[in-house]
Amino acid sequence: MATFHFDLVSPEKIAFSGEVDQVDVPGLEGDFGVLAGHSPFVASVRPGILNITVNGKHQKIMPTVGERLVHTGGYGDTFGAFQTEFGPMSGLICGENSNPLAVFALTAEGTRIHVMSWPNHFPVSGDPLRDRVAIDARSFAQMSKAFVIAACGTVDERMVEMLKGGPDTEMFLRDPDSCGGSCIVAPNSRVIAGPMGAEEGILYADCNLEIGIQMKLRHDFAGHYNRPDIFHLQINRSAPKLYSVHGTNAIGEAPPSQLGQTTNALLAAPKTDNDDGHRNT
Repeated sequence: MATFHFDLVSPEKIAFSGEVDQVDVPGLEGDFGVLAGHSPFVASVRPGILNITVNGKHQKIMPTVGERLVHTGGYGDTFGAFQTEFGPMSGLICGENSNPLAVFALTAEGTRIHVMSWPNHFPVSGDPLRDRVAIDARSFAQMSKAFVIAACGTVDERMVEMLKGGPDTEMFLRDPDSCGGSCIVAPNSRVIAGPMGAEEGILYADCNLEIGIQMKLRHDFAGHYNRPDIFHLQINRSAPKLYSVHGTNAIGEAPPSQLGQTTNALLAAPKTDNDDGHRNT
């Protein structure tokens, strides 16, 4: 993935300076992401959280329901844990945090801190967002023995008014049981921060990485507490290609092994007719 240099400058100091993969900016009309080679444009920003991606990205493997109208699924080239100063870290988006194969793959890569990204609401046909977040966060922590940071989106009153969805939609968006749920879970499946409500905020927690090692002494599903002679998972890291060329010869060129044969055939004297009147070729 291409990188670019980014400086975050405040009146008092330079808050950040370095090579980054992506910067997500809180815009006045909505957040927007900036990648390398982004077209120049002018936008108004609002107070909020600036997200800087410095170690790679993950694209959601399978879009869910209506998301399929907006984007396709990601490939294996953006899946996996990233090496950091704290050890391997990983991230998944929304429902794929429930994907057992994805969870095991990241467990096998030794993720120590996992980040779950969730929307602000689930469809009315689904279970409440905060319930799903709590279940998946604690489940992921129990299986992987990693710290889990679950971050949920928010919808404030200004956004509710902008959507103009009618009384039923506004009631649903304001229902505290249908939104919120951001939390931090330890490797022993205990919630150590949160859960939050629908408001925007920041959770803090002290994370002792040694707890993950202690928990793996009992259950290490990618190590001693599994059976590789029975179970085996393969990950395809490549992105599919629509077009590829095999071999090294250009169109019209003979393979090197046939060059001598072609030359000899051109220099050979014509053969005489057979007795039956046909010429040898």
